[in-house]
Amino acid sequence: MPGMKAISPQEANHKSGLCEVKVDGTRMTFDGHDIFSDRDINRSDRFPHVAKALRKLNWQVRGEVALPHGNVLQINKKVNWDKALFYIFDLFEYNGQDLRGIDPEEARDRIGHILKKTGIGGTIVMPRKFKDFGEAWDYVLKQQKKGTYVEGVVLKPQSGNPFKIKYLVEEKLPIIGYEAGSLKGAFLIKRKGVVGKVSATSVGYVAQYKDMLAKGLKPYVEIEYQFLTDDGKPFQPRLRQLDTLKNLKLGS
Repeated sequence: MPGMKAISPQEANHKSGLCEVKVDGTRMTFDGHDIFSDRDINRSDRFPHVAKALRKLNWQVRGEVALPHGNVLQINKKVNWDKALFYIFDLFEYNGQDLRGIDPEEARDRIGHILKKTGIGGTIVMPRKFKDFGEAWDYVLKQQKKGTYVEGVVLKPQSGNPFKIKYLVEEKLPIIGYEAGSLKGAFLIKRKGVVGKVSATSVGYVAQYKDMLAKGLKPYVEIEYQFLTDDGKPFQPRLRQLDTLKNLKLGS
């Protein structure tokens, strides 16, 4: 969502507002006739059942096209397109009334009332709601413990931009190589026999990596990522630290 700021769970604990599950899919806007991606690409042909359901009402809305407990890579696969749901979270217009900028709680209440009154639920749903961030984050942690993927939480204050709080997995993995780039390149990392990549982030980390090799030390990275891809690679990993495994463990 434009203007959404990423914050930590610790920061979120001190904020109030509407708390909903953060659905991991592809954000779409319905203009009254078709659904468009953030890049302004018409996706009605890709998700015709979603477009058909949305066209039953005179409204303009925004939401996430996603699979229940799925991730963005899964919804991008053609085999899953017909299973997609539309998780509606923004109501822009309804029957000609401009509703942009209304309080998030009011917007959710209106959406719920419309879905209940018109009976178009099923393909069109709302993200799960919680009484506060503590309850929302507890739900995310419990789902992750069960092995059920949940991206995180969206916290919407009464005014201003919303916040996103993502659940990230932390791991310490060995570096088995380095691919040079125009500036910083990427480290090759190995997880359970599968080789992936993580951006080297800065020339400083590259210099540290080369210095460790020169000293005969085995470099490891501490990374964080959202989930594993189907082939077992961390999705969009971010480098947090680079050091020996012993030092990384001592610092954890």
